Parts: sequence; C-alpha cells; structure tokens
Amino acid sequence: LMLERATMPSLIWSLLFFFLVPARGQGLRGHPDCPCIEPWNLPEGGVPKNLTFVEQGTGRGCLFGKNGICFPLDYGASKCFTWDISLAPWCADLQGRPLTNAPAFCNQPWCYVSSEPNCSLPSHKSELFPEYGLHYSYSTCGAVDFFSPELLVNTLRGKVFRAGVPGSSAPWIYNNGDDPPSGWTVDFANYVFEKVGIRVQIEEISNG
Repeated sequence: LMLERATMPSLIWSLLFFFLVPARGQGLRGHPDCPCIEPWNLPEGGVPKNLTFVEQGTGRGCLFGKNGICFPLDYGASKCFTWDISLAPWCADLQGRPLTNAPAFCNQPWCYVSSEPNCSLPSHKSELFPEYGLHYSYSTCGAVDFFSPELLVNTLRGKVFRAGVPGSSAPWIYNNGDDPPSGWTVDFANYVFEKVGIRVQIEEISNG
C-alpha cells in the first residue's frame, strides 16, 4: 500500500531491494485463509461519500489519496492487484506513468482483508483511512511484504554492510583515522546493526 509506508527507513528499503525476490501468487481473490474483501460494506453500497471526489478534467470518481491524488474507487477491494503501480507520488508521475526508479513495493499485489481472527496471514492496519479500521495484506496475494519487520530482519541478518567515513561532522560522526568511527550516528547505526545481526565492514574511501 503506497501510503501506509511513509515511516519506512530509506536505508532498509535500499538494503532490501538487493536481497528480495517476488513470491508466487495465491490467486486473484487471495489465500482461502485470508481472502480479499470489499472493505466498505455499506448498506447502500459503494464508498463513503466523504472519501470521494470528482476529478476535474476527467470527470472520474476518485478516492482521496495522498495530497489529493485520485485513487480508483475500487482501490484495494475484492482482488489481488498491483494497486499502487500507476499512482503518484511514490510509484508513478501525475499522469499515471510508472516511475523507472519506483520502490519495489509498487509492483507487488495486495488487497484489503478482514482483521483477526478472520485472517490468519500477516496483515497491517491501514493508515490511509484510519477511521474505518481497514487492514491490508500482501501475504494473501503471495507477494513480498516489504513492510514486514520480520521479513526485514530475516532478510538482513548475517549480511555484511560496507561503509566508509569521508570526514567528521560533530557530534554526529567522527572520522578517527585508523580507529573505528564514533559519534551519535555511528552509535545508533551500530545498535541497529547489532540487533538485526548485520556485520559492518569499514572501508577506505578513495580520493580519486
């Protein structure tokens, strides 16, 4: 879900991109243990009126997306689909053309699902429409969930992170020559790497 992920650390995204491969799909309607649903379930049908608008120029009905971007009215509903691939600002431009450098989650299928106990697969609470208590899942569609903490940790554990220190910037980082670098940023990075199980290898930066 493109907008649910604003808090994802960019470093983790960069590292994950090289180590993950897409998983096999589970079918158009999702896994039987956690099927895709129509998220609104309104007696009159359709989407809550306060979440919709008509796009000027095209006249199409839209869901309010990030920064007023037009999302399709069936966004995330009833089937596994790459819902974000043509949506701005993360995955496409304002004309819906997919970005060549789009994050890896953009081409992963997902859908809205019921919360536990009706869904036995990993899912996340939606932050896009928080007042409606929606949940979404990549797992039910057999896709890579780039926002699963467990996946992040298991993917990065045992990897070697090569780093260089070009100079000092007190108090964040100190280049100590032949000794390991220090500073607030270094201490925080070392703490995270230790928890995840990443080994850090400091390398000299070329002057060329």
